[in-house]
Amino acid sequence: MKKLSHFFTRWKIVKRLLSRYLAQKISRRMILNFVGLGVLPIIIVSFVLINLTQSTVQSYLFQRNMETAKRASDEISMFIKEPLTILTTLVQTRDILEMERFTQSRVINKIKASNAIFRKIFILDQFGRAVVTTSFGEEQKDYSEEVAYRIAMAGQVYYSQVYFTPSSFPVMLLALPIKKYNSVQAVLVGEIDLKTIWDLVDNITIGKTGNAFLLSSDGSVIAHPEKQRVLKEESFATYPFFQEMVKNKEGITFFSRQDAQMIAAFASISELGWILVVQQPEIEAFDLARKMRNRVIVLVVLTTLLAILLATATVKRITSPIEFLVAGVREYARGNLCSPTRILPWKRKRNT
Repeated sequence: MKKLSHFFTRWKIVKRLLSRYLAQKISRRMILNFVGLGVLPIIIVSFVLINLTQSTVQSYLFQRNMETAKRASDEISMFIKEPLTILTTLVQTRDILEMERFTQSRVINKIKASNAIFRKIFILDQFGRAVVTTSFGEEQKDYSEEVAYRIAMAGQVYYSQVYFTPSSFPVMLLALPIKKYNSVQAVLVGEIDLKTIWDLVDNITIGKTGNAFLLSSDGSVIAHPEKQRVLKEESFATYPFFQEMVKNKEGITFFSRQDAQMIAAFASISELGWILVVQQPEIEAFDLARKMRNRVIVLVVLTTLLAILLATATVKRITSPIEFLVAGVREYARGNLCSPTRILPWKRKRNT
């Protein structure tokens, strides 16, 4: 209440001073009217133009970043489906279980050689031992305690979490059950090289400094231009915007990073629950809108100053004779009958 009272008190003071200022000379009122009539429409149009520009730029940015995120997520989804299709075709081969070990080895080695996406392929028997593998020296290796083996033996397709090789390259396991008469007899496992996904994410750029990164279903960083963040297994699980991404699957959100406000367009890879995020600093994204707004403001200020100058010059030409006449009338009122001679020059100007 006190603040409101102070505001009204100050407003009354300003109003009183303004009224006193305008009451002194008619020219001041005329200048104010001329400037108001000339500048007010420009200010209104400029305000509308600024809002329209900001809205248009924002819509364009959101649409562009969203399309980039969707396109990249579709490419990653297709990349993930490729090894699944290849291994599914193999497990559906009727005689895969009837083949001799040598024939099985030749088949999976041929698949690996033809598809660089696989780092290795191996077949596990019912007890979890590697009976055939493309990796030398891993025959009879025991995988019975591995999650991939247990889930595949339960009849389900399994994608592992992303992990890293000793050379710090990202890989993941894909395991499929090999069935005979609806009974799981073995497990086919492929280790997938995700370096291609790294390259794909690294090549996504937005503006000058915008980039992309890929998160797993639990918020861990899978791919990022800053590789140390991946190798350190940085997680976004505790960030509020990550929960929003998990819930909405795709959209636009905002988050803070290193004292910078970021715009993030995100799209999920449904097969794995991964989320691709395309981020850009907000200050960079809206730089064009900000420049256009500043230019409009400068234009309005210059137009206002020009209007004041023109109004002052015009009003002065109109009011100078009137003020001269008023001064003469006042002299008459005071009894100075010689005053009309001062008005004669103005009369002569009017008659010429």
